[in-house]
Amino acid sequence: MADGCLQERSRIDGPRCLRVAFAAMFCQKVFCQKPSIDSQRIAVRCAFLLVSERGMHSGSGMRGFSRGFSIMSPKVFRCSFGKRDFSVAAEKPPFDKILIANRGEIACRVAKTARRMGIKTVAIYSEADARAVHVKSCDEAVCVGPPASSQSYLNIDAIVEAMKLTGAQAVHPGYGFLSENAGFAERLEKEGLVFIGPSPFSIRSMGDKIESKKLAIQAGVNTIPGQLGLILTESDAVRVSKAIGYPVMIKASAGGGGKGMRIAHNDEEAAEGFRLSKAEASASFGDDRIFIEKFVQQPRHIEIQIIADKHGNVLYLPERECSIQRRNQKVIEEAPSPFLDEQTWRAMGEQAVSLAKAVHYHSAGTVEMMVDGDRNFYFLEMNTRLQVEHPVTELVTGLDLVEMMIRVAAGESIKIHQNEIKPKVGVLHRYIPPDESEDETGVVRIDAGVEEGSEISIHYDPMIGKLVTHAPTRIEAINKMKTALDAFVVKGVRCNINFVRDVMDNPRFMSGDLTTHFIAQEYPPPGFRGHALTEVEGNELSAIAAMLHMQHKQQAKLFLQPEGSHVAGRQTVGRAALVSVMSPDHIIGEQVTVPLACLSLEFIRALTEGETVIAGQEICVVEAMKMQNVLRAPKDSTVKKIHAKVGQNLALDECIMEFE
Repeated sequence: MADGCLQERSRIDGPRCLRVAFAAMFCQKVFCQKPSIDSQRIAVRCAFLLVSERGMHSGSGMRGFSRGFSIMSPKVFRCSFGKRDFSVAAEKPPFDKILIANRGEIACRVAKTARRMGIKTVAIYSEADARAVHVKSCDEAVCVGPPASSQSYLNIDAIVEAMKLTGAQAVHPGYGFLSENAGFAERLEKEGLVFIGPSPFSIRSMGDKIESKKLAIQAGVNTIPGQLGLILTESDAVRVSKAIGYPVMIKASAGGGGKGMRIAHNDEEAAEGFRLSKAEASASFGDDRIFIEKFVQQPRHIEIQIIADKHGNVLYLPERECSIQRRNQKVIEEAPSPFLDEQTWRAMGEQAVSLAKAVHYHSAGTVEMMVDGDRNFYFLEMNTRLQVEHPVTELVTGLDLVEMMIRVAAGESIKIHQNEIKPKVGVLHRYIPPDESEDETGVVRIDAGVEEGSEISIHYDPMIGKLVTHAPTRIEAINKMKTALDAFVVKGVRCNINFVRDVMDNPRFMSGDLTTHFIAQEYPPPGFRGHALTEVEGNELSAIAAMLHMQHKQQAKLFLQPEGSHVAGRQTVGRAALVSVMSPDHIIGEQVTVPLACLSLEFIRALTEGETVIAGQEICVVEAMKMQNVLRAPKDSTVKKIHAKVGQNLALDECIMEFE
């Protein structure tokens, strides 16, 4: 691209290359007792090639070479120089260069493993992400279009062109965007490029929830009773729901990530749920097909991580429990589940393997199951990609799932066997960034794709990062999570750190008594409103609030309720200072306001100024992150003024309508 969109970033200078050469010779000496002539030639050739590509800077010599050296595996070692470390592969990597077709923390995370394996990386970015961290994390970067995802991160033609331009042999899709797009995988095959993921056939087979359920039944996998035929109208939805028996789960056939899902307990909810799920499915996946199945009471949501190669080997790994959810989206994951026993885990794993083999699966994937109170389990769906939550499994097993995906894509076979995998805490040997920690008590890991000054754009999912802790016992892992959450300071955007921190203290969570109803039961409407203060904390907070008011001329409000004090306010301070951040209600005084930045607005029906509405009446639907959010009238009142228009982009807290 002659317009300057291609950026190459030198990561290793000449002196470092010489250090690599000496380190390679030393590694040969460690493994083979003495350096051979061939190893010396390989080391010199390595130095020559790297210096000729990157350029030589004189003056630094070999100072600091012995400051840090560690063997990461029989084939990879790491050298440290000051605050910088880099890894050297003692063998030819599976690929010379891969492109990462994603952004944010997952792009950074894939780049880390690729760099450790000795693979060069290419980032893609939209014009809005030109200064993003993931762009800096890769060796090269190519602009693929304007901010809109459809014109950049979903632009298959631009991504293929970027691969040809940079010489990338394979593409890792991360999660989201094109990660489960069978058409993208097919296009790469036609171009002679490699998709680091499953085959188009596997993606299509498991991507459709109706078809995947039929395949699961054929493979002998337990499934939830329901209607596999498509639901076309609201009346059909009500009729089918009655036949199945309430409560029912209304689902989008192409759904995922909690989008296009609603629970209905009666005819009215079934009709509304069908309408909203259909709209979400169309907006999120371009496919508005809907089906309905029985809703399992008191369910737990359990995931079985699998990894399969192209030679027929399929492994199932320790389960992840993700029952702590909000609006069917996972908030907290843990492994192993405090509920499952080994017998149930193995039964679930064996069914997951059967399903994977039925669709000739290779690469990493996740089979999601619903488990009831008697440990009966039922297939929900299979995600044919790397999950957001994969670091939890990596810490428990000590495996690098991204590395395994890359090796499988290159045609290598899996080197471990099922009997080597146990449902318990594993031994770790991983790269830990400086801001994280690893010691005898456990691990604290942060996967993030932002830095101070980064934008949390309305164009993409607003995940800031992931915090993962690991310890010998569940309680110790929770305590590490508490400490790490307390250390976070996030200013400028609202986030869920304080809510997650509150869950960690919840006695029911601590005991492991979990279902997917946990948040609804423990945080009933109006939901989480800040940490419930003790008397001592209330006194300390009052002093802190007074100080903040004096110093910053800002206010922190105390809401005194029978069950204790709760904190609200705009000042974001760490939990250690006892100040919790609360997202505002959708209803503020006599207004309906926007709960989060939205890309579109649609009124349920045309309202006029002066019209009377009743409490709870649906006013409008706002779309944010492809989720449909219904806003309702705060009380019986009259519409005073309508500020927003249909289809308008709305900012956080922007007023939609006033009442009198």
